[in-house]
Amino acid sequence: MTSLLDNFAVLDEVLQLVYQGSSRFVVLSHVRDDAWLLHAGLGREGRWWRGKWTENDILHFVGKKSTPDILKMFADRLLSTFTKKELSIVHWDPSSEGHQELKLIIGPEAKKPVNISMTEMTPREAAIFAAGEFASIALQAQSHQCRLYPSAHEPPPQSTNDYDGLKRSRPRSRVSSQRGSSVLEVPDRQQRLAWEATQPLSSPPFPSTKHQGSSPSPPPPVHQYKPSTSTSTIARPSSPVQAQAQDQVSRTGKHKAKAPTPEPTQSELLAREEIRVLRQELIKARTISQGSFGPGGSTSALQSRSRCSGSVVPAQMARRGASLANPNKKARRYQAVEFASDSEEE
Repeated sequence: MTSLLDNFAVLDEVLQLVYQGSSRFVVLSHVRDDAWLLHAGLGREGRWWRGKWTENDILHFVGKKSTPDILKMFADRLLSTFTKKELSIVHWDPSSEGHQELKLIIGPEAKKPVNISMTEMTPREAAIFAAGEFASIALQAQSHQCRLYPSAHEPPPQSTNDYDGLKRSRPRSRVSSQRGSSVLEVPDRQQRLAWEATQPLSSPPFPSTKHQGSSPSPPPPVHQYKPSTSTSTIARPSSPVQAQAQDQVSRTGKHKAKAPTPEPTQSELLAREEIRVLRQELIKARTISQGSFGPGGSTSALQSRSRCSGSVVPAQMARRGASLANPNKKARRYQAVEFASDSEEE
């Protein structure tokens, strides 16, 4: 038989702080089989108050003909009031040290607030209640390493499928149709090291393959990743990438295969093109400067400029008696001015 208080399960183990003036109360809600219990504690004073609602109190407030759905809706509204801190404590006098009766009001601004009378507990009852709450907290803390709150740095549980992941990353060998030879795919470095760590030293990493009419090729040692060429023939690779990988494995032997050179980006290609253009301009400038100061004077410079422009211009021969400023005109002749002496005038 179901109890009426089963509809109040959402109010079990609910806590909230209530500020009344300068005093701070903590309100705890618990649901038992026979009543809905409420406790209010004042930490600074070390005092506790207790109140409860039985089934008759709930039916008197909600209605005796209330259905379970109505009771659940009422419990949900009470929970929403708790979470929104719509709680108030009246009849509290901080200056009084004697026994006091308080009243807890849930939803003081509602049309029909819930009033619960609170009776002060004796020091012994308060200590028993506080110890029971701490025992409940300790039981809940066992699920997160006996901490009051779950640690943010708690390590995640380790997976048991690590061996399966390493087993799936084992390097494979593709068998060629030519005399039982095999073409090896160069595995990733991390996968290769992880796979070697899980293998015994006595077992070969690659299975030997046998074909009719051909002798089996001996498996390579554990620390090498190249097929034995003593009794097998290297198969012709089917792609340039496989040919490059096979060539690197056959040349390096025990050394690790180097990663292929990455393709240049668009910015690198533009930078290379600018460098090439600057080099060409520098070569042209050097050619012009060498021609202007080289043998032949202006003739060499003229010939070097004509080479740069793509056409050959013949140098003009300087005519005798021509002007230096304009070779097409004759140079002017200047006659020295003669002055008469004083002796001749006399």
